[in-house]
Amino acid sequence: MVRNIFIMAIAIALASMAAMNALTSITKRKQADTSLNVPIFFNGIAAETVAANSIRDIITNNDNKLPQQLPDSLSALALKSFQSEPTTSSSIAILAIPQNSGKRRTLMEQAHKFSKRDQLVTGWLINDAIEKNDVTKLLAYYDISMRASSRTSNIILPLMVNALSNDLTIQPLYDILVNKPTWVRKFWNLASTSKESAKNAAILRSQLFEIGEDSLLYNDPALIRTLVSNNNYEEAIALWSRVKNNEIEKKKADIQAVSNYNFKKQPQLPPLDWQIYSNGEYGASISNNGLFLSAIQNSGGLFARQLIYLKPQLYQVKLDMNQAISSNHSLKIELICAEPIKDKPRTISIPISRKSVSRSLSNQGDICRYYWLNIRGRAGNGNGLDANIKSISISQNDKT
Repeated sequence: MVRNIFIMAIAIALASMAAMNALTSITKRKQADTSLNVPIFFNGIAAETVAANSIRDIITNNDNKLPQQLPDSLSALALKSFQSEPTTSSSIAILAIPQNSGKRRTLMEQAHKFSKRDQLVTGWLINDAIEKNDVTKLLAYYDISMRASSRTSNIILPLMVNALSNDLTIQPLYDILVNKPTWVRKFWNLASTSKESAKNAAILRSQLFEIGEDSLLYNDPALIRTLVSNNNYEEAIALWSRVKNNEIEKKKADIQAVSNYNFKKQPQLPPLDWQIYSNGEYGASISNNGLFLSAIQNSGGLFARQLIYLKPQLYQVKLDMNQAISSNHSLKIELICAEPIKDKPRTISIPISRKSVSRSLSNQGDICRYYWLNIRGRAGNGNGLDANIKSISISQNDKT
């Protein structure tokens, strides 16, 4: 299973190795060739550079795969480099290629201890981890490679995010991300928009949550939007409750379905908090403990919405405004089933005209549990619409 997830990883890793060294290899090749052609200047580092450039050329011409055999001249050069400078990681890796699997792995691991930046060595170890179905080691090598070279992250991070679609990667990724590597923000920017990995990304994010954490390391708003857009409502609400870390609000969830029902706070994680809409003709904003709506004449639409959960029971919907709405305008509350089910309950529409509105409703006979709570309106002829909603709540009916 792991092999299927990462089967393309080694090809991409080795291709990146060639690409990342392309710009510097030409200059290094000329300098190293000069050193080797003048015996007095010969040293193991120069020999390693020439050998490394040669093996990269061979890999590039072999569809980015390691060869089974090496030219005798290349093996001799790598050996000469190692004898002169025993810490030359690329030379050790070249000498390891023709060996049997056990000896090759030992040599590659030794070479990796000398240099975490050697892409040839890291690429082989990544492939070895894939062959052994060792997710933990594989992700660890990915981490090391990205720490050693920031340019590598553009290639490896999409692989890690795609891998997160498999449950087996959650714990190994947690073990890496809990240490907040330098690439953590890039990872979450990608993971938060991945449809395939969003559910496991939410689990991983919840596990990594810490009180007083630096929330800028994560992209919670985008992750919640991705979960909601994919109808992963349960996972979205679980993540929202975790990162909000508000025990009072979580306890109220059983009796008060609307988050920030009195508009005391700015929305942070829509659409589980208020999602506000605005354009040049109409729009909404939250300020001074109220939802302010405004529209020029003959304009309007959806001003605000929120995804809510309603378990089957009787509810009381209440809305309070600063003043009544003129009959020239229309304003209403909508409750629309958000779930992709065949037999959706009918949309509930509650007109708003008076300063206070109260209405009972029941979803006891419905299979839908997640609803869009919409505030929709339109200004008529004459003066535009200006309204201030002070609160809107959906609470358990006392009669239940």
